[in-house]
Amino acid sequence: MCIRDRGWMFFWILRPGHAGDGGEQQKIISMFQHGWGAYKRYAWGKDEFLPLSREGNSRFGLCATMVDAMDTMWLMGLRREFDECAEYVEANLQVDLDKEESLFETSIRILGGLLAAHSLANRPGLLVKATSLGENLLKAFREVEVPPPAVNLKTGVGRGLSCLSEPTTLQLEFRLLSRLVGKPALRRPVDKVMELVQKLDSLDGLLPLQPRWHGGRQSGRIGLGARGDSYYEYLLKQAIQSPEDPRYKSWYNQAVDGMEKHLLQTTAGGTMYMAELDWDGDSTERLVHKMDHLVCFVPGMLALGVQRGMDDKPAQRLRLAEALMQTCWRMYAQTKTGLAPEIVQFRPEEMAPNDMWIKPNDAFSRLRPETVESLFVLWRVTHNPKYRTWGRQIAAAIERHAKVEAGGYAVVKNVDAADVVLEDKMETFLLAETFKYLFLLFSPDEIVPLDKFVFNTEAHPFPLVVGS
Repeated sequence: MCIRDRGWMFFWILRPGHAGDGGEQQKIISMFQHGWGAYKRYAWGKDEFLPLSREGNSRFGLCATMVDAMDTMWLMGLRREFDECAEYVEANLQVDLDKEESLFETSIRILGGLLAAHSLANRPGLLVKATSLGENLLKAFREVEVPPPAVNLKTGVGRGLSCLSEPTTLQLEFRLLSRLVGKPALRRPVDKVMELVQKLDSLDGLLPLQPRWHGGRQSGRIGLGARGDSYYEYLLKQAIQSPEDPRYKSWYNQAVDGMEKHLLQTTAGGTMYMAELDWDGDSTERLVHKMDHLVCFVPGMLALGVQRGMDDKPAQRLRLAEALMQTCWRMYAQTKTGLAPEIVQFRPEEMAPNDMWIKPNDAFSRLRPETVESLFVLWRVTHNPKYRTWGRQIAAAIERHAKVEAGGYAVVKNVDAADVVLEDKMETFLLAETFKYLFLLFSPDEIVPLDKFVFNTEAHPFPLVVGS
């Protein structure tokens, strides 16, 4: 694999140099250990940790927190924790449950986590599990080109109608699996999905959140948040992972041009954001002036496209990335807790700070990773110190308001309330993504270099060259 020496990361964590901030790294490692230690004490082998009741749940039955967090442990140099986790997963993870699972979530979290952990640590047992899981997930494609969103891992029976992002956020995972085990057939079904999608009618590369998969006039809500986000993310990342196929770069640039033309808005105060759009399939478009926190992956996506030479308008797109990053930072800076809500609304005619506001039902924070993901990428591309400053403040806000002293971190119910109330849930992506991207933000550029790895949408680093 790309990296085999189990001692390499200790050297890089402690390496002096202008590109690393070891003190901040250690703070993030301590935060991770506070979350992981509580999971280990109270929820070992379960999917999710409930920090207020100090117990776990098994809604997936796939050791989700463990598998999702393994590569974070490896990168942080937590070898004992990694080995304990990997040994448990190799011995106990059941990948043929007679149970309906989300094809999307299982692929990005469990399959992605197994592939990344194996790629970093060279553990064949994890690859064996990944191969069996991948083969079971592909049963969803047996009778259809576009798979249903839910599939029984044992029987292959599926159910439901997929939204835009569900069948179009499997490609990185199955291509890497195919390359690692030398079985091209494992990637063919997900490749066919992308070919089918590009035949659908679109609004300058933009598709509705609920497409008509088998053709006809497309219409409906278009957006870069929930149900649509990772489709656009994976257009770029497929171009990076498979540069031999120029179509992905073309599709990515068409989509970003469409975002600028139809979704990009600026308030009277100069705040730039990506709105949503109701499209009738013809010439009628109605803007919806809201933006999910999920959309804060876009600044990082744009900067990564520039850095990897995949953007046809690099200077323009980097300026846009930095402007949208400023907006995402304001989502944090303007609240009483310094944490961002799930969704913000915009008043296009207003000046800042009144051009951005929060509906009460959208004021919760799941401690999502998208903003710190983009801070990490923009730091790597520009080395502007403000991105580390913002990341430091976000980490401090998580520690101050979401930390449960007995162990773990919890969802904050209202980020703009003076008295913080917590919800009994610690998302697996906190350990898998949020803390990983914060750690990498303060790491030397040589740790998971962007020209050697591509991150899947759950922050699992996939090597671009297999077997080197």
